This record gives sequence, structure tokens and C-alpha cells, in this order.
Amino acid sequence: MSSDNIHSLKEIINQLIELKDWGEGIAFAKIKEEWIEIVGENFAEHIEPQKLKDGVLHLKADSSTWRTEMLIRKQLLIDKLNSFCGKNIIKSIKIR
Repeated sequence: MSSDNIHSLKEIINQLIELKDWGEGIAFAKIKEEWIEIVGENFAEHIEPQKLKDGVLHLKADSSTWRTEMLIRKQLLIDKLNSFCGKNIIKSIKIR
């Protein structure tokens, strides 16, 4: 397969993802899969991603201490996750 065909196939797949609005689902699957690497083992032991909907990443913390820690690092995590995803898909974080 030539590089032109591969490039065209990639464009078609990206258009399909946008057309079907699968971007958040794919991004969330990647985030869940790489969560420990993204946030670190200690953080991942106490906070887990629940869903990504309408640009809002929903997280669950196992205690109020970790919920507070997450709130302190909220913008840093948004920036890190958007960098990981390669686009600004996460606008906000909600934590419970």
C-alpha cells in the first residue's frame, strides 16, 4: 500500500469519526487504557475516570482528601489529558 493510500485512509477514518461523533468515545477509551501512565500510579490508585460526555470528564475519588487533591490539580490534568489526546477535547472535570 502506498503512502498516498495510507494517508487517504487516515483522512477517511478521521472524517468518519467526526461524522459519527465518536471522538469522545475514542478519547475516553485511550484515557482509561493509559490512565496510570497519564496521572501516575499513586493518583490512579485513588481516582478513576468514569465517563467523558460533552467535553466533561467525570472522575470518581475514593475519599474527600483525593477529591480535594484532584480539584487543586484540575487545570493541570485537563492540559495533560488534552495533550495526550492531541486535541482540546476535555473542557472541564467533575469529580465525585
